[in-house]
Amino acid sequence: MTIRHNVLAMLIVSALVVGCEAAIPTPTSAPAGNNTTAIPSGTSAAPGLAVVTPVPATATAAPTTMPTTPPRTGRGGVIAFVSERDGNVEIYTINADGSNERRLTNDKGRDFAPAWSPDGTQITFASSRDGNDEIYTMGADGSNPRRLTQDSASDGFSTWSPDGTQIAFDSDRSGNWDIYVASVDGSEQGLLDVRQLTDARADDGIPTWSPDGTQIAFESLRDGNYEIYVVNVDGSNLRRLTDRSATDGFPAWSPDGTQIAFTSQRDGNAEIYVVDVSSGNLRRLTENDVEDGFPTWSPDGTQIAFASRRDGNLEIYVTSVDGTEPSSGDIRPLTNNKANDYSPAWRPDAAAVAITYVENDSFLINAHGKTILTDPPERIPPEARRLIEQAQPPFDAVDLVLITHAHSDHFDPQLIRAHLEHNPRAILISTEETVERLKADFSGWSAMQDRIKAVEPQEGERIPVTANGISLEILNLPHGIPITNLGFIINLGGRKLLHTGDMNQASDLETYELARANIDIAFVPYFFLIDDEFLDADGHNMVLAAIQARHVVPMHYSSTDRYLISILNRIKARVPTGILFHETLETQIVE
Repeated sequence: MTIRHNVLAMLIVSALVVGCEAAIPTPTSAPAGNNTTAIPSGTSAAPGLAVVTPVPATATAAPTTMPTTPPRTGRGGVIAFVSERDGNVEIYTINADGSNERRLTNDKGRDFAPAWSPDGTQITFASSRDGNDEIYTMGADGSNPRRLTQDSASDGFSTWSPDGTQIAFDSDRSGNWDIYVASVDGSEQGLLDVRQLTDARADDGIPTWSPDGTQIAFESLRDGNYEIYVVNVDGSNLRRLTDRSATDGFPAWSPDGTQIAFTSQRDGNAEIYVVDVSSGNLRRLTENDVEDGFPTWSPDGTQIAFASRRDGNLEIYVTSVDGTEPSSGDIRPLTNNKANDYSPAWRPDAAAVAITYVENDSFLINAHGKTILTDPPERIPPEARRLIEQAQPPFDAVDLVLITHAHSDHFDPQLIRAHLEHNPRAILISTEETVERLKADFSGWSAMQDRIKAVEPQEGERIPVTANGISLEILNLPHGIPITNLGFIINLGGRKLLHTGDMNQASDLETYELARANIDIAFVPYFFLIDDEFLDADGHNMVLAAIQARHVVPMHYSSTDRYLISILNRIKARVPTGILFHETLETQIVE
């Protein structure tokens, strides 16, 4: 592999003089004229709702391994970066306040291009430790390194999908650099279902996945010099985002998905710029006589870390993204070493999840700036009902309404109609029966039918969906009677939540191999947790074993039940770490 373009050469050539030419892979290209076949959609998508092909459970790969514990952070999180301070190219981490610097890799090969998993528990990186550049993964503390790619060509920069099930990476396995997408498998198998996303005669590379999971940005040489492009994850809708005779590269998507930071030479030397994805409006973030590059965003979108030569060799710096143009006076050094430090990657926050109990299986769930309402029933305390109907706080910013099935203790058409009319942003997803009942005698149906989606997975089938920037998978978890009951795996800010609705038995959970899905919070009917019939021969709870969630929220009880205290005490005895709610609109925070 060679250093891929002149921005990289200017930034790292002195750092990589001895045997380090592969330390930064060349960019690749997206399909000219959209010549990559789009994945057909399983159902038609409403505006704001991207539906991907249904995938059988047996063919759907789970995220890699059960996460290791992320390192403790100082103020502002953790940044991984590449350094040569120990005589070789290795990966380190440092808290964003400059404390707790740690070396993660220690190998005679080059280790570079770190990328965090959405939950912050794993890092993918490129390494030459086995002879040529391949992609590896390791725990956030450097433990359990594992090779993911096995190819005679070079594989380099990688980026994770927001739900943690896939990575995109650049590789020259087609003869020049292109972008590839693959599922991440939890076994020693590495990557599954590798497919080529871009296919141009010029190089494409340095992919970065959009926070809503629908697009990938990358740099490309296809128009004669490096520019930033964006393409849908199915290969469709390729578009050029920058257009300048100078080199633009190293894109980094902002956490809210509205902007991309990148490195550009358009003003004579490498500097950091930010472009608005929808409008193309551009602003310069840094201004210095020496090169700045490798931008990465803080999880809250208020800061950018980057590499710069402004003190003589490459070090990591942090600056605010405050709307001024360019930044001045707020740039602070993070590292200080005689060797070169570069390629920073800011660890995503494993977002705290706020859960508000409504009634029965109904919860208001908020994390990472997104809000979901599940299963609001017919019988609900009057004040809670009024707030939902009129979309008043805390129900004023609901992005997504998920209804598992059409029974009245999970769904009230009148309540949902009123909420959708008062909340024009909300999208509803449920079964065909639920949608038909909602549609009946609904004078406002035509005005909002594009925000209402019926999904009917077969047993054992997963249907991935993105709605209002929220990624989820829809499952069929049989109720035990002739009615479709949906299960939802929800990704919010790198946290995975499972809502089972009125599932019938643990074996249905095992069909979906949920024990390998890294579920953070599982919402499960309480009787599965306390009834002896759900224990195996060794006395272990079969439902908990089938999910292996870090937190469990019992549901399907009423706040007005005269036996509520007895029920909660029995749950606490069986599941001491369960998250228990005692009254309507009670809120608990899960870190």
